[in-house]
Amino acid sequence: MQKIAKLVKNKKQVKKTLDEYDKKREKLDKKLEGSSMFKSLKDTVNTTAEMLKDVVSGQYKVQWSTVAILTAALFYVLSPVDLIPDVLPVVGLVDDAAVITWTQSALKDEFQQYRKWRSANKA
Repeated sequence: MQKIAKLVKNKKQVKKTLDEYDKKREKLDKKLEGSSMFKSLKDTVNTTAEMLKDVVSGQYKVQWSTVAILTAALFYVLSPVDLIPDVLPVVGLVDDAAVITWTQSALKDEFQQYRKWRSANKA
């Protein structure tokens, strides 16, 4: 948790994670194509990244703990080191799916508020 705290307090590091996400987004989208469950996960991952971008730019305000959870989840999904390696077809996404599902559940209200804010302010 200390590593995540340092990462979150340093906007440059959060931005670096977001830049890495942007570079890997197409590959990640392809990996998550197919079933409706993976489409939902893809949407949540994309919303997570977009929310963090808006927080880093100062356009959207959230609590520090929310930033920590979002950053940790995105960092885990992007990390080549997983509990279950991503190179294993479908099975390799199970741990990523669990992290994203937990994040979405833990921050359900925040995701709803952000989506409302985004549709009103970014239309």
